[in-house]
Amino acid sequence: MKKVIIATMLLLYGISAAAQAPDIVINGVAADDNCMYIRTVHGSLDTMQGKWVGIYHAEIVGDCLELSIMYGGCKAEMEFVTDNTVITTQSYTMRFLLKYLINADNPCKDTQRTKLRFDLLPYKNLRPGGVLYLSFIGSPLKVGYRQMQ
Repeated sequence: MKKVIIATMLLLYGISAAAQAPDIVINGVAADDNCMYIRTVHGSLDTMQGKWVGIYHAEIVGDCLELSIMYGGCKAEMEFVTDNTVITTQSYTMRFLLKYLINADNPCKDTQRTKLRFDLLPYKNLRPGGVLYLSFIGSPLKVGYRQMQ
């Protein structure tokens, strides 16, 4: 009898855990309200494969980048990356890319909207005393990140 009860509890726990699977996974981690890690890649961001995710608003709160996005699908696996290069031609700018890795097998018909947060602390001192601009491939948005001295 104990084995049946334990097996039933494990089955219910497994079903419950599967039902609570995250809607968005970014860089291999379930998206939440914390500032998430930004992955650094080698090579050109322009040649990376994948569909861009629509960013319709960006702002910096403290050392956290907040992106408001639109995406299709109930569940999505994405990555948010930079090549860690500061472009200095007109202003000090770093480029970032938010893209799909895997969409759900049966995506939702509706467009989903959510806010994602990313940790900017690794980039805090790239331009001490000035502004480092963040731009996003596939989006006209650009935001300034004030650097500390």
